[in-house]
Amino acid sequence: MAAFNVTSEDSTPLITYAPVGAWNDSPDGDLFNQSYSGQSWHTTSTQGATATITFNGTGIWLFGAQRPNYGTYSISIDGQQTTGNAGAQNPSFQQLLGGQSGLPMGSHTVVFTNTGSQTSLDLDSLIFETQVGPSGATVSQDTVDDSDPAVQYLPSSTTWQINPLANTIQDGLHFTSDGGAQAQLKFNGDAVAIYGSVSPDHANYTVAVDGQSQNFDGGSGGAARLLHLQTLLYFSNNFGPGEHTLLLTANPNEAGQKNTGQFMDIDAFTVYSTTGGSTGNVAPSAATPSEPASTSNSTSGAQSSTSAAGQTITSGSSISTGIIAGAIFAAIVGLLLIFLLLFVLLRRRRRSMGGPAPRVPSFKAGKRSMPTSPDLPIQRPDFMEAGFAGFKPNEKQAYDSSYGYAARSTSVNSYASADMPATPRTSVLRDSYADDSGDSIQVRSDRWSNVPLRQPPRPPSLRMPRAM
Repeated sequence: MAAFNVTSEDSTPLITYAPVGAWNDSPDGDLFNQSYSGQSWHTTSTQGATATITFNGTGIWLFGAQRPNYGTYSISIDGQQTTGNAGAQNPSFQQLLGGQSGLPMGSHTVVFTNTGSQTSLDLDSLIFETQVGPSGATVSQDTVDDSDPAVQYLPSSTTWQINPLANTIQDGLHFTSDGGAQAQLKFNGDAVAIYGSVSPDHANYTVAVDGQSQNFDGGSGGAARLLHLQTLLYFSNNFGPGEHTLLLTANPNEAGQKNTGQFMDIDAFTVYSTTGGSTGNVAPSAATPSEPASTSNSTSGAQSSTSAAGQTITSGSSISTGIIAGAIFAAIVGLLLIFLLLFVLLRRRRRSMGGPAPRVPSFKAGKRSMPTSPDLPIQRPDFMEAGFAGFKPNEKQAYDSSYGYAARSTSVNSYASADMPATPRTSVLRDSYADDSGDSIQVRSDRWSNVPLRQPPRPPSLRMPRAM
């Protein structure tokens, strides 16, 4: 079942204060009035005074103040009693006085008792937890304002009047002073709450859902001294899901009488519905323990509240550990396969972009597979001039993949002039124009030579015979 919380102020008619006159409603002149939730609290200094509430749910928590003149108390839940002490040197407010969670789903009775002698205590607000719907469902709430057309006012709309009162839900409410006047709401949901106001001049009323009726004291059993707005007047969730009819009757003891001097008003309805979840275990009275709920007491008493997780509460089913482990393993294997595939694709891409290294032509001894340039002495490193960049003898050349040939190293080396031949720079090479039988040598120099050049002899001129 899906769990949610409902918050109520101390002024709700769901609480019965006893004995009559033992509790005081929000005393005037208290310096700490602003410190209480909704600026409302009920206090007593009568030993044995009680505040009793009956609710349908799985947990409840009571909140009040801790002050220097406060004393001991007891909280009894279905006869199981715990004790506490509200006395404190420094005042603190909206403190958790006690409660219990994990109760079986159903009706429970709580009694808050002042056990101290000549000491006081107070009750500020309360939160109770309840459950509706199937297991794994989600709870949502819908507010139906008193001005909504879904609310029908009987016997006619003239029986009820509108009061545009500030600090009410949507700044207005419907009220009546006619005995037996009714308000009807048809809704589809699992639980419903009614909010209105409480004061000494408010009439008693009855609320019936699908014919099941409850009676309430509009003046909080005589314990209401002030007007309290947005007060929880009714809550029920023991009728199950589906379509239901709610009928509220004002001052039934004075049925048929007009202007009785006692009033009944309606501010809004809250309908709780569930969605999702399994189809089994939908009975609201099932004894299913709930998870510990939030004990926050800062929510206004006229508004229903869910736990700290948000406005909707989900009650999920557990998943097998084996399924979780299998899913994790499959996810890890899948990630490894993806990384492996990416690695292979990137490697292929790099190879395709770089291309295979071009082969350098090889030469075998005694056989020349391709023509080569003459082996000039100036091309040899040992014939380099001093200060000229080149490579050392027997230095390995670097392969330049960009152009496909063996290139010189990019490093620069300088050699002393003692290791170089004397100038002028002269290269001796085989004359490319000599015939193969001779070993003619041609000398080429970088500068002019002092040996005069000899002009070759001029061949004799030929004369053609004249024509006869």
